[in-house]
Amino acid sequence: MSWTSPLETQSIKLPEDIGSLSNVRAVSGSLYPVLQPYKYKPLKEGEVRLLDLLPGTEDNQSPISCHLYEVSIDDLPPYEALSYSWDTDTSGQTPHPTIFIDSQPLQIMPNLEAFLLQHRQDQDSPPRPLWIDAICINQNDFTERRQQVGMMSKLYTRLSRLVVWLG
Repeated sequence: MSWTSPLETQSIKLPEDIGSLSNVRAVSGSLYPVLQPYKYKPLKEGEVRLLDLLPGTEDNQSPISCHLYEVSIDDLPPYEALSYSWDTDTSGQTPHPTIFIDSQPLQIMPNLEAFLLQHRQDQDSPPRPLWIDAICINQNDFTERRQQVGMMSKLYTRLSRLVVWLG
């Protein structure tokens, strides 16, 4: 789906499943949809989240869209885990790219965006679920982070493939 602002002739690409544009606001003379940031559902005891990276356009220029879902650690399907540098910016100067999880925006680090763009082009069909700590763990919930870190050894021993991203 694309949407053209009546104030400009610039087209904005949006994920196909973003829904209607009934909630828009003006920012610097342009209209943009107001999207609520991604809200994590609480995990039950023994659950983890897996990520399905949805296909993009042939030119790989479409926004990154994903589906995030919960699964028991004892019933994990074949999945891949990502090991990479978070590329943290303590100065706050680096812009954080936005991906869409179940049509809701989530900011990530540029290094993770680069991986997702490349992986989306290279992934098998059908895609294998991913476990990426920065996305699959609610980083704003200290209790969840502590609980999930306690299950990482199980996560890493049950994976089908470990993907190492050097950037």
